[in-house]
Amino acid sequence: MPDAPPCLHRPLPRFLSLLFLLTAATAQTPSNAHTLDPVASASPHFVVPSFNWAYTDSDQTPLGSLATPGKAHPITLPCSPERPCPAGIDTASTTHHYVYSVYISGRGRPEAATVTGGTCTPKATSKCTLIINTATPHPDGYTIGSASTGIQEAWNDGWVND
Repeated sequence: MPDAPPCLHRPLPRFLSLLFLLTAATAQTPSNAHTLDPVASASPHFVVPSFNWAYTDSDQTPLGSLATPGKAHPITLPCSPERPCPAGIDTASTTHHYVYSVYISGRGRPEAATVTGGTCTPKATSKCTLIINTATPHPDGYTIGSASTGIQEAWNDGWVND
């Protein structure tokens, strides 16, 4: 079998790996990347921990009953000035030609549930509602939050218009 042409020898992949490492090592990131307020900045957007939101249903903070599976379950998020509604939350995703989902876990079988409507707006400082469809029951004590660990919320927050 003939030898491979000189251009296909190992040094090229090693060179590309080295180039990637050098590029990654010298890439500039803002000094405040972990505390950047994506709503206040025009660009760029970063996935920050606040996009990966979650609320837990409890006696002190009831979110709504998910004891029976089905459509149009209202869930009330206890947003406040101290803890505003998450940036990037979307209650009108069906009009934006995609499906926004939330993740329900903790009690019952975990699932990503489709958000079909509601009154929540990003950064709202008062209680708001998500309307969701569930496939399985979730007893009291469940946790509801981002289904994408904040990635979809960051995308939504950075989206300018359709």
